[in-house]
Amino acid sequence: MLVLAAPALVLTAGCGGDGGGDALDADAPFPRAPIVLISLDTLRADALSGFGAPAGVTPRLTAFAEQSVAFETAIAASHHTAPSHATMLTGYSPFVHGVALGAQRTLWRIPDSMPTLADVLRGAGYATAGFTDGVQLLPGNGFARGFDIYDYRTTTLDGKLDDISAWLDETGEAPFFLFAHTYRPHQPYRAPTDLIMPLIEHYDGVFRQAALRASKLSHSQVMGLGPDRVKDFHARLAGRLAETDRDREFMHELYLAGVTGTDREFGRLLDLLDRHGVLERAIVIVTSDHGEAFFEHGHDSHADVYDEILRVPLLVRLPDGTGASRRVVETFPSVNLMPTLLELVGARRGVRTEGRSVAKVLLGAEMQDQPAFSAWWASPSQWPDGTAVRTRDYKRIEAPPRKHSYAGYRALSPAAFFEIADDPTEQHNLAEQASPEFLRLGEVLADARRRWKVMRTEHSADAQDAAPMTDEQAEALQAIGYMGEDR
Repeated sequence: MLVLAAPALVLTAGCGGDGGGDALDADAPFPRAPIVLISLDTLRADALSGFGAPAGVTPRLTAFAEQSVAFETAIAASHHTAPSHATMLTGYSPFVHGVALGAQRTLWRIPDSMPTLADVLRGAGYATAGFTDGVQLLPGNGFARGFDIYDYRTTTLDGKLDDISAWLDETGEAPFFLFAHTYRPHQPYRAPTDLIMPLIEHYDGVFRQAALRASKLSHSQVMGLGPDRVKDFHARLAGRLAETDRDREFMHELYLAGVTGTDREFGRLLDLLDRHGVLERAIVIVTSDHGEAFFEHGHDSHADVYDEILRVPLLVRLPDGTGASRRVVETFPSVNLMPTLLELVGARRGVRTEGRSVAKVLLGAEMQDQPAFSAWWASPSQWPDGTAVRTRDYKRIEAPPRKHSYAGYRALSPAAFFEIADDPTEQHNLAEQASPEFLRLGEVLADARRRWKVMRTEHSADAQDAAPMTDEQAEALQAIGYMGEDR
């Protein structure tokens, strides 16, 4: 790899836009269609207007949803950024690829034997570029694999628009895959000044001054890598500092204001795609790696596997608006994203994944509900300590052992079971009743564990080396709430 702009713009060997077209299936629904995958980190599903948030919080995303197929029960692969994105980009769950934050300041990486979405598309003749906010999605952890260009400067989507525009100019009419990721909604929450001022007019609690100051700082100053970062800012907006219900309410308001800021940036990216003539011919996906808790179960941030953390947006806009305004209520596991996209453009042939394609659903077929598995870490290890399995109507959680569980989450041990239709906020643990559905999901989990073990062996994931963190990377993770004493 050649580093073009320290510390974060990487050019990888080869270019996918000049060959490999014969690897595409001409009978696919959208052969050679551009693919734009946009990940808005830490965006819970009900933070979107029309999906649970008040009107006006996300006007651009809400309008985009009306042009898309919207999956109402899209379930993230975990509550952490790196493993969830690794699942999106490989079609394998964290129980197989093993990407995780590790002890001794290490990060496990995507196994070399496991093709990424960018790998496959570049091999099929696509030009590929990734523009991310870095921190966890680092080249050393395998996230740059398959990309002709990989920019992981922590500058938000706005900070990358000029570079994205220049790259789109270069690709011309060639098929391309663009991956855009931003930490914009993530802790520490930072909302635009015009949205902060009305909030603090009616608030004089412990977060007032920190929220006001954050609104005046750049994204990279609050969250990024580099010498200009304002250290320890996360500690000033941490949920554990809340003293009153009003403080906790303000945290949620601040998050939603940050989501509105994210919506504005998303809108500018969408406008850029439109100006380049991409929007009508591309498959554009908007999703997230996990959501965020606001004391629904006694704590904040994203360190467990309740639905406020695992249920994320998934909006898929097909070329020419095919399927617009359709909503699908059945469960969509994020492990299905890669095979679905490959089938839509005709690049699925010969590619093995754990997930399965639901391309036909996007084209109007009925969705069959299937279990979605999510990984839960309570210790800095490669393999998860706990597991959740979610269907449309039920959820079973097998919690981490007590010796590893974070304070406040031990009530789930050893298992929890929720009937989602009657208890959508997961307040009533019915595990002790040992209902037929509870037992069935236990069997589903046991079968999945057997399959994961086989797939791990196929990819030598258990023997995968971890990448060491630099001091700068460790500090950046601490800046956004990871690797602290309560994580």
